[in-house]
Amino acid sequence: MARVKGKIRRALIGAMLALVPSPAAAASLNILYRFTGGLDGGYPNGPLVRDAEGNLFGTTSAGGEAEGYGYGVAYRLSPTASGNWQETVLHRFRTSDGNDPAFGMVFDSAGNLYGATYLGGHSNGKCFYQTCGVVFKLTLGAHNKWSFRDIYKFKGGKDGGNPAEIILHGTNNIYGTTAYGGAYGAGVVYEITP
Repeated sequence: MARVKGKIRRALIGAMLALVPSPAAAASLNILYRFTGGLDGGYPNGPLVRDAEGNLFGTTSAGGEAEGYGYGVAYRLSPTASGNWQETVLHRFRTSDGNDPAFGMVFDSAGNLYGATYLGGHSNGKCFYQTCGVVFKLTLGAHNKWSFRDIYKFKGGKDGGNPAEIILHGTNNIYGTTAYGGAYGAGVVYEITP
């Protein structure tokens, strides 16, 4: 009987050890680009989006001006033939057209990029740091140049203020939320239609 119990115990221990995952192979990390915090931007804390050619698009919440100043940039990282990645700044934000685009961007079906800035736009004292944020669009034009346009500047009243990440749906309807504003000052869920 003791032998049978011993065999059962060894079989159970063996089965339990088989369920324990083995150590994973060592992961490797490849740095694609190092931001300087100057003209190229700094603090890229939003998600990236990738196009069909393998370029990466994103935003930084600061930088864009010399010596670490600025209100953030929208950028593209492109792989080069040598295996390195090259950054191209698509837009440098100013307070009037947005500030702190910390949420990344999304593509529409035509290849335009849309995003939101937490700050910037109108300055009326009703939002965080007295600016209420914007929703923007970047369009690729001739000679591989991107043009910038504010789609909506939040006022911090009933329309809300300080937007977060956006999504696109259908025929480029934009949906998002704001942290402040609205009828009760506690934010809104909004839709922007073309």
